[in-house]
Amino acid sequence: MKTILIVDDEKITREGISQLIDWQQYGFKVIGLAENGKVGLEMTRKLLPDLIITDIKMPEMTGLEMIEILRQENIRSEFIILSGYSDFEYAKKAIKTGVISYILKPIDEDELIESLKKYNERFQHTNINLKTLLINKLFGPDDTGLEQYSQINFCWVIEGDSNDIKQRLDNLQIEYIELEYLKKVLFVLLAKEMTDDFSSLFINIFTGDGSVISTGWQPAETSLNDVLPKLMDLNKQRYLFDNSLIWPEGLKRFRNSVDAKEDSIDDYIDEILNPPFADKTNIKYSNRIKSLAFNKDEAINFILFDFHQIRTQIQQTLNIGLIDYHFEMKNELYETKELSEAVKILNIYMKKYQDQIAREFGSKSAIHQIIQYIDTNYADEMTLKSIAEQFGYNRSYLGKKIKEETKKSFNRYLEDKRMEQAIKLLIATNLPIYEISNQIGYKNEEYFYKIFKEHFFVSPTEYRKNRIQGGNQ
Repeated sequence: MKTILIVDDEKITREGISQLIDWQQYGFKVIGLAENGKVGLEMTRKLLPDLIITDIKMPEMTGLEMIEILRQENIRSEFIILSGYSDFEYAKKAIKTGVISYILKPIDEDELIESLKKYNERFQHTNINLKTLLINKLFGPDDTGLEQYSQINFCWVIEGDSNDIKQRLDNLQIEYIELEYLKKVLFVLLAKEMTDDFSSLFINIFTGDGSVISTGWQPAETSLNDVLPKLMDLNKQRYLFDNSLIWPEGLKRFRNSVDAKEDSIDDYIDEILNPPFADKTNIKYSNRIKSLAFNKDEAINFILFDFHQIRTQIQQTLNIGLIDYHFEMKNELYETKELSEAVKILNIYMKKYQDQIAREFGSKSAIHQIIQYIDTNYADEMTLKSIAEQFGYNRSYLGKKIKEETKKSFNRYLEDKRMEQAIKLLIATNLPIYEISNQIGYKNEEYFYKIFKEHFFVSPTEYRKNRIQGGNQ
């Protein structure tokens, strides 16, 4: 079960989020609520949640400030950011922190569930990548790449009945990867920390039959280098845990040794969101490519890989679609003869990305404003055509965007909003039906009756009568 911490300065909001969905259904458990970033920071250090849902603007410490500190401390929780309004500057910062998604308040249940699914997909993708690296380490010469998993600690278990070990691991509710090695079943357990209580419990469960072959929980590369000779010998020698967590100094060392491409991706994102390329950035990136690439093919692959990573990260964070320029860029890059030409091509495509992000985000913000306008002025006479003309949009385009945001057509959304208000007036007032019809935007009372009956299968009069009778019983 993955754990969640909710951070929001409004009590009603954080409690509302905690009860919004059946968390267990999606594999999550809410373990804490924090009223601001400062409290959230302390709770995260103590509880190490897998996922943090946090507001941006809060007293004492903002959500972004909290995330920045946690990143510096190598606490590898993932984040979903909440915001009361659409703000491009906040969205840019959210992208750079690598959050799962950026959700506007009020929180839509479906959007939250989609973000949880996105987290699970990212988690699954991480495990698949890790499994590939472990297989390469065991069966081939490639032992690079494991340093990026330095925030995870490993314990290795071998032999014994596979189903029995799985059952024990499931009972402990700990993540693991299963591998087969020389007809033996090998389990790699994944965790962020190893407490004394868990260590004792684990020893009692596993060491009785000699199945534990690891010296303890250590960062990826240390753990592998330590345990592989034992795997090769396949000795059944029993090793007890020594609780040798390398924390936080070891994590810091591994974090500092992460492949330079990670830094370059940050540079790219910064320049995409804040163009144009400065001369010093051109020089910096050119030197980066030179230091990483031995030939033209390698340099081009490096550039294309970074762009793919950036595109994926931005799309996932902002829930927008970006044009895939992979093949266009590849063809143009292969035609270059000098590195300076490649950098110019980078400038061009980064500017394209920046323009598209600004358009998409600006459009999304404008659509939210239009929907708010409909919510406020639903009683006025309005059509999709009149709204499109008022806000300067093509009618078909606006209809498509409204449907993307509300999952309803314009007419259906307006109808639902008016019906929602009609119900409130029928219950809370004694206004005659024709006046209610007029107040919610229907000048023709007969048409109001028709629409109301389509929605609720009874007339407004019958609905009010049933409510009164129900209240008197």
